Amino acid sequence: MSLKLRLPRRDFSLGVEPEHRINFIWLWIALFMVFVAQGLTLPLFPVRIVEKGISLQQYGVLKSVASLAVILTQIWLGRFSGRPRDRKFIIIASLLIMAPAVIIFPRAETMVLFGVLLVFHGAAFNVLRTLTTTWVSLWAQEGEMGRMHGIFRISGSLGWVFVTVFLGFLLDRYAYGTTYWLAAAVLVGTAVFIALGLKGFDDYTRQDTYTATDDIDQAQQAVIEPFVWPLEIKLLLLASMIFTLGQTMGLNLDVIFFVQELGVTNQQFGWLASLQAWFEMPLMLAMGIVSDRFDVVKMLTLGVFVAGFRWLLLSITTKAVWAYGVQLIHAVGVTVAEVLMVTFIARIVPGQYLAQVLGWRVATGNMAVFMAPALAGVIGDYLGLRAVFRGSALLVFLSACIIYGLSRRTKEVHPPVEDLCS
Repeated sequence: MSLKLRLPRRDFSLGVEPEHRINFIWLWIALFMVFVAQGLTLPLFPVRIVEKGISLQQYGVLKSVASLAVILTQIWLGRFSGRPRDRKFIIIASLLIMAPAVIIFPRAETMVLFGVLLVFHGAAFNVLRTLTTTWVSLWAQEGEMGRMHGIFRISGSLGWVFVTVFLGFLLDRYAYGTTYWLAAAVLVGTAVFIALGLKGFDDYTRQDTYTATDDIDQAQQAVIEPFVWPLEIKLLLLASMIFTLGQTMGLNLDVIFFVQELGVTNQQFGWLASLQAWFEMPLMLAMGIVSDRFDVVKMLTLGVFVAGFRWLLLSITTKAVWAYGVQLIHAVGVTVAEVLMVTFIARIVPGQYLAQVLGWRVATGNMAVFMAPALAGVIGDYLGLRAVFRGSALLVFLSACIIYGLSRRTKEVHPPVEDLCS
């Protein structure tokens, strides 16, 4: 007598409609390659700029200008979100803009040229990232949007981790500009990969189809009453903005700190860049599951506090080996920002108002990203890099306190969600 063990069938659909799975895999590989190119160059940008005699304050101004360009391109992108052929053309163009920018970067000498390169590189990458995310969103199966985006988001983390481990070896073994040339080759190769690989855009899905009648029907069905913002949501958006401000201040200067204050070797520099993304992948997957079973506000408060603790630890770090552990905490901040904050908003805001609230979250986040580099540069020039990290920690801790107060207020008041927004 023999026993047969029948295992349940596993679903490898990726959360994507069957007719779009090949294109999804193609874009997943493309995003992996783009982050390989980013990992070869992005950690080196701040170090190169400061090495050329540009002060931290001037560097902060350059980053703020680049952030403003990213915000402006976000507005311009709306007209291209509905036509697949336009999306493909713009993504390829973005890659071909990034390639010469990274080739010229190691040869730049002046603040103006660095600023122009940061603007073109940052804006092109933002266009690419936004359009690819928009594109794959149209291919998700019903009820699988979160799963699909989680799988797609991980491709970038894998690309970053894969290449930054070898960054120190490349810097030691080859000339400084080699990594930039290699990154440019990867970007051009990715453009060719997308041009040859993505097919079948004559078959529009329901999500891709757009008519003026659809807009009229949606407008007639929309809620007429204006949205009355409750204090709880205002406090959450304030906490999110403060959190983004603190995080961005530290992230703009941490690699400069590693080189100038800790005196890391090229090998150590590569590992420090890589370690910050190691826990990002498992945390990104785990948070989506855990947040459905536990109190999101408590998890969010704890996560924000841990993210602030990372900057406090970095401000007292004196050896490169200690920085390894500090860098691992970086993933908590990324996961909090991209998963738990949005999850909490989605839970307390009714569906008809969710897009409006999330739009304001993006807008306030962009304001913080714009202000953070200049503010960090001024503090760094006058008080030192460690003072920047202490300031980042204080801002993130303040955000945690606001969220904690919000959780207590929500429990005390505890109104129905519909009443909260009416």
